[in-house]
Amino acid sequence: AADAVDDSARIAALAGILDAADFEQVVIFISCPGRAAGPRKLLSDFGLPFVEVHEGVDEACRAERCARFRGLETRALLATDVGLLVSDAALGRHVDAVIHYDAPEDAEEYARCAGYAGLAGRRGL
Repeated sequence: AADAVDDSARIAALAGILDAADFEQVVIFISCPGRAAGPRKLLSDFGLPFVEVHEGVDEACRAERCARFRGLETRALLATDVGLLVSDAALGRHVDAVIHYDAPEDAEEYARCAGYAGLAGRRGL
């Protein structure tokens, strides 16, 4: 699924969303850590403070990054679902946007990611 749309189109779409949306905090899901380069550069270009959480980051660092996100020190979290699953299941009430940079494999994964991000039962962006 990750290669169904070329990265330049994904980056353009993500830039449009970030530019137009009025959100307090956003979680951007990627399929694997290797897919982070484009979104990472875009978040930096937009001047949005962000943290990354994925299976390549050790547990203590994941916990610290999630605490920074929950504490509103950053507005964006770039993550794989696996990274969130093992670090922090409820990221806080300020998350009002979840963006899947890479499409989830199935509806169950989509719902699970929204639940991890704290949007379960809430209306998002």
